[in-house]
Amino acid sequence: MFGGNCNLFGLKQLKSRATVMTMMMKCYFFIRAFILSFFCQVGWRLSFSILFLLFFNSLYALKILVVVGTFPLICETVILNQITGLIDNGHDVYIYARRKGNIKKMQPDVNRYQLLNRVYYKAYPKNINTYDVILAQFGPRGTDFRKIKEKGFTGKLVTCFRGSDITRDVPKHIDRYQELFANGDLFLPVCDYFKEKLICYGCPEQKIVTHYSAIDLDHFVFKRKKLSEDGIIRIISVGRLVEKKGFAYLVNAIWLLVKKYPNIQCTIVGDGPLYSRLDRRIKKFKLTKHITVSGWVTHETLIELFEQSDIFVLPSVTARDGDKEGIPNTLKEAMAFGLPVISTYHAGIPELIEHHATGLLVPEKSADVLATAIEWLITHTGCWKSITHAARIRIETYFDAKKNSIQLSELLEQLYRM
Repeated sequence: MFGGNCNLFGLKQLKSRATVMTMMMKCYFFIRAFILSFFCQVGWRLSFSILFLLFFNSLYALKILVVVGTFPLICETVILNQITGLIDNGHDVYIYARRKGNIKKMQPDVNRYQLLNRVYYKAYPKNINTYDVILAQFGPRGTDFRKIKEKGFTGKLVTCFRGSDITRDVPKHIDRYQELFANGDLFLPVCDYFKEKLICYGCPEQKIVTHYSAIDLDHFVFKRKKLSEDGIIRIISVGRLVEKKGFAYLVNAIWLLVKKYPNIQCTIVGDGPLYSRLDRRIKKFKLTKHITVSGWVTHETLIELFEQSDIFVLPSVTARDGDKEGIPNTLKEAMAFGLPVISTYHAGIPELIEHHATGLLVPEKSADVLATAIEWLITHTGCWKSITHAARIRIETYFDAKKNSIQLSELLEQLYRM
């Protein structure tokens, strides 16, 4: 449906594009680029050819409204990567959020890209028809706009599905979603597992394209790991403290291991509604000397913790209310950094981890098998090099934010021209 390269010269789109202000801005960037090329002493013929293409490409940059629940985002780094990636690819991006996020914890790119100047809060965005694409993050935000075409919107409506929206929200509100499936133009699940779910719920297959969430590899420099020389086995797990992360099973697995490996230390990074329950479980098993729950940390602190750790574990499970992961981004980050990882045969995770090739996989809710997998890594450090190297290559191939932002730009551009 979306194969092939983008056509830079879709002249029929011109009449739907040019307001006076946007044309003035495009001319400004054109002139600035020409001056820069002159000072770089590039041949004038080559300069003119390149700038000619850049100028025409800028004429057809899309005006995109990204719809989120909260902004700035604390946890959803991948959504911020999408926003900044679309801007880097020349698109004019604005944000519509229902709620204001925590300014004190906002990520550096929010300031770097001056995104707070591009946000609408609560009030419905004016002149909605000036947008070429509405990009809704999560299913509920898509359903908010499911009737937008009845109100005269002539652009494209695109919805991303990332987790609980498809595994928990769609079955509860199937009527709304069937309206969205009928009126929406494109649906972007973050894994093939979710794509199959969408098809089962009645979404037309030709409207679905799997688009993996990706990470900024500049923030995760690969470092080959080996067990710490001090004899301490350091395990790390990262995620929001909710049922689907499976931290209860990690606690159980550590309890099984400390009898044989009393030098194990486990750090769980994250906060959330199950903090108190998890803390009680750790105390119940008398593991306070072995397991620490650190709460939320900055990216810089997370990197420091990765550097200090030997093994990454995320035992994701299906929650009692049906909530599931897509492909957890913390797994991608750990693999990019060079940590050997262990996770479960859950939702889209096997699309990321190939057992004994790029990491280890165990059944959900099986603390004893999880403990066995951790012990296997402890006793087979000679396998770490091949596993972590293959894991990094997989991340670079399928989960690189720069590559995926180009793919998303091409998808939206081709969709708009259909």
